[in-house]
Amino acid sequence: MPMLYFHSSLLASLSNLTIPRISMARETKKYKNLEYIVGKALGATLMFGIFFSSIFMFFGNSWSTAFYKNSDAGVYLKVLSPIVPLVYLDVVVDSLLKGMDEQFNSMKFNLADSTLRVVLVFCLLRFFGMDSYIGILFVSTIFNVSLSLGRLIKVTRVKINISERIVLPALSFYPASFAVRLFIERYESIFPHSIIYVLAQIVLSALAGGCLYYVLTYIKSLFIKSREPQERT
Repeated sequence: MPMLYFHSSLLASLSNLTIPRISMARETKKYKNLEYIVGKALGATLMFGIFFSSIFMFFGNSWSTAFYKNSDAGVYLKVLSPIVPLVYLDVVVDSLLKGMDEQFNSMKFNLADSTLRVVLVFCLLRFFGMDSYIGILFVSTIFNVSLSLGRLIKVTRVKINISERIVLPALSFYPASFAVRLFIERYESIFPHSIIYVLAQIVLSALAGGCLYYVLTYIKSLFIKSREPQERT
């Protein structure tokens, strides 16, 4: 859990910096500016979350060995990797809601999420063990993000481009991290320390994923331009 949530501390700090800008845009009724800020924050968060989701999915055992000296935690990193974007998104959405003067609703959503977790843990954990806890994390995270994000979209009227914000990053970082794993595993012995090996995984995956994202974005723009004349005719 510390490895999953550690990177969200960076997002929490950065998202708190957007609160004054969002509050000012709301007070001055600059809704276009407000929609732009919120859209950029959500897009960056999703890309950041998808990137680390791919890292945990394909390098979970390496991270577990580097930080805990065994690979047991790596299994849970891989299993929990799909909800990493939602975990990070929840952190940022809470800050954005504060900027929209929606603290009370944010508190209600978090309280409902905590209550749901306690009830599910009490009812399921003693019967089904750790597997049920994994399921509880998935259910509660999706529940909380659905409420918070739905409220944010309602009050800001921001539109999330799924193909650009989710599909393209996923098609970029997951294949890139998988390819980097196939490549770097052959040269694992040349790294003097496991932490350096982990850092190399992050850097190479970021570079490969970024290049692939640029290529896919460029191909998408060409496809859109090729369809415009046909739509006009």
